[in-house]
Amino acid sequence: MDNIIQFFQDNNELIFGYLLKFVAAVFIFYVGRIVAKGIKRLMEKALLSRSVDKAVISFVAGIVYQGEITSGHLTTTLIPASS
Repeated sequence: MDNIIQFFQDNNELIFGYLLKFVAAVFIFYVGRIVAKGIKRLMEKALLSRSVDKAVISFVAGIVYQGEITSGHLTTTLIPASS
């Protein structure tokens, strides 16, 4: 038990730093999902107003949503974080 307490005391700043990064990543993920869903809804409304077939709308909206999620993932993984 003393080893665990000593570990947390020695690495307090490191653990806190990783915890903040984790919380920020979760926040960015959920904000990105909300934005992607909004863009998907706008795309669906635009295609519905032009009388596009509902199957095509669903297909295109799915691709747009997945593209937004994937582009966000690629952006966060390809750009190195500054320490």
